[in-house]
Formats: sequence, C-alpha cells, structure tokens
Amino acid sequence: MRQFQVATFDAVGTLIELVQPPGFTYAEVARESNLNWDGPRLQQAFRQAWRETPPPADASGPRPDDDRSWWHELVRRTLERAGYTPPCFDTYFDRVYQRFEHPAIWRPKSQVPEVLTHLAGTGLRLGVLSNFDRRLHRVLAHLDLARFFEHVIISSEVGANKPSPLIFQAALARFSVPPAGMVHVGDDASLDGAAAALGIAAFIVGRQTLRELPAYVGRPLKEGRVT
Repeated sequence: MRQFQVATFDAVGTLIELVQPPGFTYAEVARESNLNWDGPRLQQAFRQAWRETPPPADASGPRPDDDRSWWHELVRRTLERAGYTPPCFDTYFDRVYQRFEHPAIWRPKSQVPEVLTHLAGTGLRLGVLSNFDRRLHRVLAHLDLARFFEHVIISSEVGANKPSPLIFQAALARFSVPPAGMVHVGDDASLDGAAAALGIAAFIVGRQTLRELPAYVGRPLKEGRVT
C-alpha cells in the first residue's frame, strides 16, 4: 500500500455543491430587477454554454483578472442561448458574479465534514485543487471547511486548469512531496483523473464513495463514524 502524506480535493462536485442549479440562480437575480426569466430554460442554456466555452489558456502565473472575463463570457453565452437580454448586461453580470460568492447558495456535500475531520485527525495533510477563482476562499471559510486545508490551490492563481499538469505540479511544489506521496480526490475522471499521468493517485468519487477514501489512504474509519 502506498504511503500518502497529502490528499488534495476538487471543490465543486466533490467538497461542495450548489443548493440549486446555476440557471435558477440566474433567474433569481433577474427577478430582483423585475425580469420574469425562466429557471429551467436558463439552466438548459447554462449547460450548453458551459460545454461550448473553452477554458482559459495556461499562463505563466496568476491570471490578472482572476478569470472574471471567462465568467463574463459564460454568462453572456448563457443569456444568448436562453434568448434573454437584460437592460444592462454588465450590471446583471456583476450581480450574478457576486451571488456565487455568497455562502448561502453553497453547501458541503454529504459526508465531507466527517471525512475531513477524520483524515485531519490522522495527520494526513489536506489541500484543495480546484478549477475556480478567489471567490472559493470565502466560500470555504463560510462553510467552515477552510480550517481543514493547509493549501488551497486554484486555477486562476496558478494560471492553469485541470487537466493541465501545471496545476498538479503546483500542488506538489506547494506541499513539497513527490507524486507517489499524494492522492487527488475528485468527481471528474477526465479532469481529476489527469493526476495519474504525473504519478499522483487519482480517487474518483462516483466510482468509489467518499466514505471509502480513508481506507484507500490507509486511515480507515471506524464503523458507523460517517452517515
């Protein structure tokens, strides 16, 4: 069995999730300006725009706008595909962008606090490795999850998104461990599973449950600890 010193976690879909789909939040923001937009319609448009909007290109360091321009383009494409036009797009975008920093629209995924508490108590060093921007720091803090993590490595600060090897290499450098000493936990086999190309173990939630992670890293839970 490999001896892991570090476990890094993807954020959205692994550690945290939205209370409701993003398209419904887009509709809520619109209603605050008396725009009667349909949440399911916006959600369908969001899914299409998400697939079509290419990720930011790798950079040699932090992206100067913290990926705000990428989110601007995603929201623009979402409204275009939904057939909606706000009176002032930039004002609407600012409100949407700020809303997704608000902790009330996020929640920890099932079993996350208990599993993190257990792993931290065993001395395993924990981190976050996420395709997100600096808003994530505030979200993790407000959900009382930031305290578990020694490092939070996000794509906008590194200048590279998963599956780029650059973001995984940044994590190895931050923790000062060899690839064999690290496991990355995520829910996307293509993005998070790319860690394996560098010799980092990839634990994909969905193929396995988060409850199985402690045993995988050699620090098993006692029966009944996590529900």
